[in-house]
Amino acid sequence: MKRTLFATLLLLNLAGLSTIRAQETALVTDVKISFFTPARTDDKDANTQITATLYTAMGKKVASLDKCCGNIRYPDANYTSSTYQLGMRGTASKTEIQSGYFDIHIDPAGNDKWVFMPILQITFSDGSTVTIKGVDSDTPYTKRLVTQDVPDTSFPFHL
Repeated sequence: MKRTLFATLLLLNLAGLSTIRAQETALVTDVKISFFTPARTDDKDANTQITATLYTAMGKKVASLDKCCGNIRYPDANYTSSTYQLGMRGTASKTEIQSGYFDIHIDPAGNDKWVFMPILQITFSDGSTVTIKGVDSDTPYTKRLVTQDVPDTSFPFHL
């Protein structure tokens, strides 16, 4: 009886460990970013380019959207939204991006200012997804500002 109980507990423990190990080794398979532009903000000019990149905590590039969206104009409307697929640039596990960061760079054409709220969705090989949003005291998202003078914004996250 003791031997059967011990064997059962051992099998349950090993099953739990393999589940944890599978979660740690789940790879990033898909990354999308949505840009929400709030009402009454300066819009992004149609000839401005955006680069968005997901990094691991160690600075390894996982996925990026390179010089995108130049022909799309974001009007001053109430939370206009556009979603874009990032191209995979390398493999990374869920553990590797546990405390990653996300960079957004704007290549303005002339005098440009873009106020937006980014939302990042990451899908893993185990079927799980994570949505990363910034939070501040005024809005459900963190408003970001990029201009010709300050072309970069970055935000760390923790899964």
